[in-house]
Amino acid sequence: MAAATVVAVGLVVRRGLWPLSALAERVSTIDASSLQLGFPNHNLPAELLPIAERLDDLLARLEGSFARERRFSANVAHELRTPIAELRALAEVALKWPEEGISAQGPLKDALGIALQMESIATGLLALARCEGSLLTVHPERVPVAALFEEVYRPLAAKVRDKQLAFGVEMPKETCWFTDRAAFRSILTNLLSNAVDHSQPATAVKVRVENNGAGERLLISNINRNLGVEDIPHLFERFWQKDAARSSTEHCGLGLPLARAYAESLGMKLDAQLSHAEISFILSDASPCNGP
Repeated sequence: MAAATVVAVGLVVRRGLWPLSALAERVSTIDASSLQLGFPNHNLPAELLPIAERLDDLLARLEGSFARERRFSANVAHELRTPIAELRALAEVALKWPEEGISAQGPLKDALGIALQMESIATGLLALARCEGSLLTVHPERVPVAALFEEVYRPLAAKVRDKQLAFGVEMPKETCWFTDRAAFRSILTNLLSNAVDHSQPATAVKVRVENNGAGERLLISNINRNLGVEDIPHLFERFWQKDAARSSTEHCGLGLPLARAYAESLGMKLDAQLSHAEISFILSDASPCNGP
């Protein structure tokens, strides 16, 4: 009877643990190319269903991360391929017809512009890497928000006039945040440049600071009829552009991701909302200055 009991208990335990063993075997077969397969749960006992569901959620997040990395690699290659091809064409023309005696000023200016574009991409990627690796050194200080806004707006004034944009600012002059000035300036520069560059002509750009009870937040809104609700989750992806052909030479899709990375490094949140054709970027969780 003792021997029979041992055998029976072994069989019962083995049978009871079979679903767990099958789940473990399934986990061991998952790799980067099979994340979408998931875990079948129709034969699982109720105790293992929550584990299988959480594993499915994990695989879905991993698949999304891998997809973003693949898009990132493809976009980097595309962004760098175009200026490199232009530099190569300039060099080949200069070598093929050196006797033409044509002034080198034009080609050199073109080469300088291409080099600056590539430098901007490299600088943005390095800044993102520092922020995401928690390597950004933050030096909090009292920053007058209104004065900094005027400083950032000044280089954009000509473009605002050319596009006939109505610029509305609702910001008390005494608004002051305790944060890193350089990083906050970069956030403002990217958000204002984005609002001006992507606004429809003869529309309004609104900037305001408001108190939502938990602290102050900055809102920058503009009219962009090219965006849809489905585009909002992609706005902060590196190198994402609405134009699939990526025909713009002014933007490479790093401004908004860099602004969010700086915001997170400063302990703030940067989100986007779309209401009809008005896109709003909201910088919240700011730390107002205390005292005079």
